[in-house]
Amino acid sequence: MTGLDQLIIGLTALILAVLGGLSVVAGTGLSSTISWMRLAPDLWDGILIGAVFILLAVYLLLIIARQKSEPAVVHQAELGAVRIGVSTIKGLINKKARDIDGVKDCAVTVVQTEPLLVRLDLQIQPDYNVPSLAEQLQQQVKEYLAETMGIEVAGVEILVRGIGETARPRVS
Repeated sequence: MTGLDQLIIGLTALILAVLGGLSVVAGTGLSSTISWMRLAPDLWDGILIGAVFILLAVYLLLIIARQKSEPAVVHQAELGAVRIGVSTIKGLINKKARDIDGVKDCAVTVVQTEPLLVRLDLQIQPDYNVPSLAEQLQQQVKEYLAETMGIEVAGVEILVRGIGETARPRVS
């Protein structure tokens, strides 16, 4: 939803809320100054119409409030900006990390989008040199995102959360 759409829906909701309030007041007959707003001769008809206006306004405002765009990294291409969602970046990094020997499990967090800074929480397999594995992973993630998405990575933080067990063969 664009900013213009949100503005139009917001103004519509505001108008509906004002009309709803005026309809309720006119329907109750409490104000002679807005008696021209009486929409129906019966008290309850005016109140009902006003309540519908107010509910529609609240519904539209809730739609606007729920519309949150996903954070994204913006890559400026020749013909315009390309927005790459954080979930897409996380998925690519996760895939790349799991392809590296020694990485058993990986959880990716995008710390910030401009400049792009990511954190990888890893569980690695035993008998791997942690500093070497971390450096290899940092370099490959940076190169992979540059090649596939055209995104410059400012930093790749690594946190080794644990060392997993190697699978032992079952003896029958």
